[in-house]
Amino acid sequence: MSWSIEISDAAHEDLRDIYSYIAFELRSPENARNVLQRILAQVATLDEMPERFRPYPREPLSTRGVRVMDVGNFCVYYLPKDGVVSVGRILYCKRNVDAVFANGWE
Repeated sequence: MSWSIEISDAAHEDLRDIYSYIAFELRSPENARNVLQRILAQVATLDEMPERFRPYPREPLSTRGVRVMDVGNFCVYYLPKDGVVSVGRILYCKRNVDAVFANGWE
């Protein structure tokens, strides 16, 4: 079964922030493009067997079925349900994600 993939507005904003930080703060636009391409390529693989990645370990997201895929230094948080993979956020893995998710996951 092939799943469809939806990327939330928040995840698109996360990608813009990642690009901006690497390209402008770290002054490496080529690396920024490569990082985004790698993240998006990995997100595209979620169309097959999206449950293969680990569940998010803490509430309230764990009971909702949110999963986490690591892509280098970034984590993709997504929910596979009813043939659709909804990507909620794409965050730096060492960020305090519990604080980010305190207001919802998307």
